[in-house]
This record gives sequence, C-alpha cells and structure tokens, in this order.
Amino acid sequence: MMLAATISCAAESKTVNSVISIVSEYSSDPDIDVISIGKLGIDIVTVLGKLSVETKEEKDVVALLSGFNKILVADYEDAEISKRQEINSKLTKALEGAEKIIEVKDEEDTVLVYGTSVNDGEKLEDIIIYIPEDCALICFVGSIDFDKLTDLVKATDESI
Repeated sequence: MMLAATISCAAESKTVNSVISIVSEYSSDPDIDVISIGKLGIDIVTVLGKLSVETKEEKDVVALLSGFNKILVADYEDAEISKRQEINSKLTKALEGAEKIIEVKDEEDTVLVYGTSVNDGEKLEDIIIYIPEDCALICFVGSIDFDKLTDLVKATDESI
C-alpha cells in the first residue's frame, strides 16, 4: 500500500512538472499572462494575510495557502487561436492519467480539477484547475489538509 501511494505521488509530481514545463515554454509570449509565486512569496502573502483578515473563514483560507510551495496561474485567452489550441492540446495530454477530482460543466465552460489524495485522504496534493474553453490554468503545488478544507467549505455554506 505504501508503494502504491509513493507511485501515485510520483506520477502526480510528473504531471505537475509537465504542466509547469508547458506553461514555461510559452511564458515569454506577450499574449500569455503567467503569474508564478514561489514558497517565499506564498509565505509573505500568508503573513500579510494574517494581519489583514478579520473573519475565521478568511484566516482559514490564508492558513491553507501555507501548505503550498508554488502557485502558477496562466491565462492564454489573448493568444492566437492556433497557439491556444496548441497549448490546450499539450495540457490535455499532460493531464491524461492524472486523478480528476471534479469536473463541472455549465453552458459554455468545463472546469476540470485534478489532484492527488494522500495519507488515506488526509491531504490533497498538487491541485490543478484547468478551464480549456477559457484558456486558463491554476496550479497549486504542495498539499493542504483535507479536514481543514472541508471545515472551510462547511463554514462558508453556513454563512451564506
């Protein structure tokens, strides 16, 4: 069982590395917006966030960020159509075999969320949010405590 978990984590790390590599390949294109925040940046946002948030839910969101080593955001909606198709094709191929956690479809868009559950569901690792129709991708490298995420979702539902 431990070996299976190790193989699963290694496969997901390969997926995340492939996705990051694809985004890096196109990051110099002026029509593609890429934001990459490393661990130090996340730590700074976490510290500043703790100082400025007021509600428990906001504090919980800030605390969840501290589990990530990198956050990568790519928006390539303004790129030429051929380049958008090329990027989508590469990302779709890179995500083949990754564990799809959620797929949400509305009228025009499909939001795909990938990630890996580790330690018998205690943590969620390497979360990739991919919206091919909007030419957008968000990648959270690292892990979050699933119970804390669940508590946050419950608290948010109760406050609505």
